Amino acid sequence: MTASEGAARPYAIAAFLGTQVLGDFIEYHLLAASIAQSVRNGRLLVMYRDDRPYKNFVTALNPWATASLKVPEDPNQVIPLDWFDGRVGVPGRPFDEGWYAAGFHKPDLLLTPSIMGLHLSRRLGSPPAFRIPDKFERPLAQALVTAGVAPDRWFACVHMREAGYAFRRNVSNIRCVDPADYIAMITHIICGQGGQVVRLGDPSMTSLPVQDGLVDLSRADGTFPLQAYALSRARYFVGTASGPLALGCAFKVPTATTNAIHASIWNDGNAVLPKRNIRLAGGPVIEGRAFIEALDHVPAFPRAGSFDNNTPEELCLVADHMHDKTQDCTGWRQPAAEPDIASGATSVTLPLPRRRILEGYEIDWL
Repeated sequence: MTASEGAARPYAIAAFLGTQVLGDFIEYHLLAASIAQSVRNGRLLVMYRDDRPYKNFVTALNPWATASLKVPEDPNQVIPLDWFDGRVGVPGRPFDEGWYAAGFHKPDLLLTPSIMGLHLSRRLGSPPAFRIPDKFERPLAQALVTAGVAPDRWFACVHMREAGYAFRRNVSNIRCVDPADYIAMITHIICGQGGQVVRLGDPSMTSLPVQDGLVDLSRADGTFPLQAYALSRARYFVGTASGPLALGCAFKVPTATTNAIHASIWNDGNAVLPKRNIRLAGGPVIEGRAFIEALDHVPAFPRAGSFDNNTPEELCLVADHMHDKTQDCTGWRQPAAEPDIASGATSVTLPLPRRRILEGYEIDWL
């Protein structure tokens, strides 16, 4: 897995993003992008099944994806390994001259779903940032204004995971919350902080009381690009452990995870408010932070049996913390600056080293 001696030859990475889950799909993208940005003349091909409505747009957000390939939705369709045997001009393969020039027919590194799963949440170097492509910027900005977001005022995004999402119905319900607990926080952001609130989600979610300053994008299907754009421009994001949390981190928007049972974040300064009084099945009561710290060190640590959710008062304090941390953002957020990256590595060694979240990042515990 050694890159070319000369800087002119691409270092080709072919990554099969073999997951349907939004958060994992985003993390797989960032894992592959982190390698592409860290090696000399990195070129990234991402392959995925077009079996979820968000995959095409998420792929467009990855600035390191040189090319993409959609594999048929048939779950029996496995990775076509023979496409990457180095031969040129074989009939039936979806390669053009640009693909051959980038070396995707004979990649230096092939990331299979099993390799990607092993490296979930790992990165090579600094985490890359997603970007809204220029061609989408103006129409999505106008659509957000049309939806009711004032263009001259800052806004926060919120997402409260529930159990009714069509593709994940009643899966991992321990991460779900009662959105009624968040209504006081939403009102506080609008009336106490002077902001607006954009709610993310899907139509299966509980309707919220109508109030001036609240724009609920969850009421209609097909709004994922608009929701992603809104999140990229938010002053801050308050959510639960779900796909939008990963998306907020990918845009490097200051993010707070509430009712957390793990700390799936990777940007310094993000905030975590764990669930309270976690009770293991047949075991002791554990304070939320201690539970997350144990999970970070012992992945096989038993899951919680029951717990206490964050109170509305605590959630208002989270919003105040995020407001105080983002005083420099007085309008719609501008894209994060790219970090300085010493791109020039000539090899990639697997497995990538694990950077434990609680040891490698500065987290604001709330």
